[in-house]
Amino acid sequence: MNETSGSGHPEYLQSWSLRRHPFEEGIDPEFFYAGSTLMQRLDLLTHLIQFSESIVIVSGPDGSGKSTLLGQFLAHINPQWAVCAIDGSQGEQLAENLAQTIGTPAGEDEKALLARWATHSEPSQQLVIVIDNAEQLSESDCGRLCELIDLPDGDRLRIVLFGTAQITERVRAKLEQQGSKHTCQTLEIPRLTEEETAAYLMYRLAVAGYSGESPFTPTEIRAICKSADGRPGHINRLANESLVEHHLRARIKQRAPIPNVRKKNSTPLWIGASLVIAVLAGYLGWQRLTPDEATTAIATPPEPPAAEVEQPLELPPAVPANLAITRESRPDGKQPTARPDTSETLQPDTGVTNDAPTAAVSA
Repeated sequence: MNETSGSGHPEYLQSWSLRRHPFEEGIDPEFFYAGSTLMQRLDLLTHLIQFSESIVIVSGPDGSGKSTLLGQFLAHINPQWAVCAIDGSQGEQLAENLAQTIGTPAGEDEKALLARWATHSEPSQQLVIVIDNAEQLSESDCGRLCELIDLPDGDRLRIVLFGTAQITERVRAKLEQQGSKHTCQTLEIPRLTEEETAAYLMYRLAVAGYSGESPFTPTEIRAICKSADGRPGHINRLANESLVEHHLRARIKQRAPIPNVRKKNSTPLWIGASLVIAVLAGYLGWQRLTPDEATTAIATPPEPPAAEVEQPLELPPAVPANLAITRESRPDGKQPTARPDTSETLQPDTGVTNDAPTAAVSA
């Protein structure tokens, strides 16, 4: 088969180290997952066949594992039972298959064959008619089958039907129509929980030769269980699609070219980092300016400083000799005031004394 389906493709199996396909369609006893609830149904079915006179119907939707359970039932059949197993689509061949089961030449109808078997068999033996896909029985075939259980030798006959809920309603209607004293008992096929789905997937992978951790993530297992509604048939299909997707992703990843990061003409990493640091430092320095300073710095370039002109040093004015400067410390820190000397000034010996006051000069 092609690689897309993943069924039996050598490369697909080798990538997971599988000897065979783990989720292939069809019934294979080697892949039977003996869950606790499923084994309870199998034990109950055996008990009802042995001790009940009712028609037993094992009911479940498509893909729920009815045919798989039937295979286990037939593999562990009681050796004291004579079992006639057919498919519902072959209901018209019931008499022929029944004659082959009891070892009688064909040519008689079901009622005559049942009477013949009851005459030549041990009283402890039971005749079990098992029909898979019983919903495919025609109305006439379903009616003839229900009539057998009301025959005088019907107490040693057991009828087991594997099918959908539709066959349950049809059998009940037939029994009521013919006024039968018998009823039908229904066994529902249990759906797998999320934990059972994880164990079921790993079991099938191990049977196929896989070893290691589960290739399915918890999210994938949860999605598979929910989408399949816990039905093993749909779980197989979704698990196969998931493994194919993992395989294709791995191949695409292996074929993807590895980019050459270092090229001959490429800029060295340290130069690029230096440029980035320099630009960042300049930007941060510019951000520290005030808005007015930043605007002025951008709009008007700075003017070069004017050349300094040497100015002549001014000398303080000469203080008259007749003035004496007294420095007084002032608390307000202002320049102290010069006061004229109150001492007498000697004049030349002219015989005239100068009594006029001397004007105060401010320093």
